[in-house]
Amino acid sequence: MKTSSPSSMLLAVFIGIGDISPTAAFTPLNVVPSMTTPATSFATACYVTSSDPRDKGVLKSDTSSEKWSNSFLPFQSNAFPGDYIISNNSDRKWIPGAENGWPDVLAPSIFAISTAALIVITNAFSDMLVNVEPTIGLMALLLVTGTLAWDKIIISLGSVFFRDVESNETKYKLLEALSFPRFISHSLFLPLQCITVAEMGKYAGLGFLQNDLVQAAIVVGAFAVAIEESTDFVRTNALTLTMWEDSPPDALERDIVKFTYEDPKFKYVIPAIVVSLTTLGVGIVTLFTDAENMELAIWLIFAASTTLIGNSGKQSTFTGNLGEICMQFGFLEAARIVYFHGF
Repeated sequence: MKTSSPSSMLLAVFIGIGDISPTAAFTPLNVVPSMTTPATSFATACYVTSSDPRDKGVLKSDTSSEKWSNSFLPFQSNAFPGDYIISNNSDRKWIPGAENGWPDVLAPSIFAISTAALIVITNAFSDMLVNVEPTIGLMALLLVTGTLAWDKIIISLGSVFFRDVESNETKYKLLEALSFPRFISHSLFLPLQCITVAEMGKYAGLGFLQNDLVQAAIVVGAFAVAIEESTDFVRTNALTLTMWEDSPPDALERDIVKFTYEDPKFKYVIPAIVVSLTTLGVGIVTLFTDAENMELAIWLIFAASTTLIGNSGKQSTFTGNLGEICMQFGFLEAARIVYFHGF
């Protein structure tokens, strides 16, 4: 069987699970990789240290060593100096910035285009507020869409200018600071779109939403949830880099450098689920009960279904992004019907 040249052999040792810092002390150890024996264990974490392009599979760590299977080599050979590889038998992952075979500009370009689309929609809501009587629901649409635009632009910029964030403390702190408004504004503003849905349901003639007390209760409830969630995030949570544990090595999303919740509580996604489901419900009821508001019903169903479908499943980084844009566009078209015709 053909053997690898010395320049392509792996220098690998295993690092402890609790020590994966790029600043950890590393001691190189020469290891000849096995091409025939399946590996019973993969490295928990390895740091690529070779500066020779021919040795882009060379690794370095600090304790003992084991053999590597040939099946691991293609994944390993995509690593470059400065990349961190974290893996075990079934879970292979890189930190942000590692090679995955895609052009580095593709993923951030998608989010840059998304930013532009959301800025256009935000501007449309802003113009609408000037030309119609403003309501809490309409202002909520402006705030949420503006929040999403900020979200996308930070992800786009982070994926271009912060690819070395793990080894650069200054960039890490800067991107973390820029990311914090993404999460606090989501917590504050997204629940308020329930008020938007209630206002649109009232316009469509849904019986119980005609009651002013019901409308007031929805307003109070939405603000209460917004305050509770944002307060909980500030007091009990923090941010951490997204590690893409569940993504395959060649996934496009691995080119995205962004922060996420350190403790991703389910309660944080409840407002998004409630907004989507209530929007879908109001749209369906309107579709079957009010022929005059057929167009409104269609846009509400479009807004809800696109975000629900886009965010379903594990690999929803890009489909979820598209779903959010479609949802706010659907709300924009629905808002033109509701607020320009006199809510």
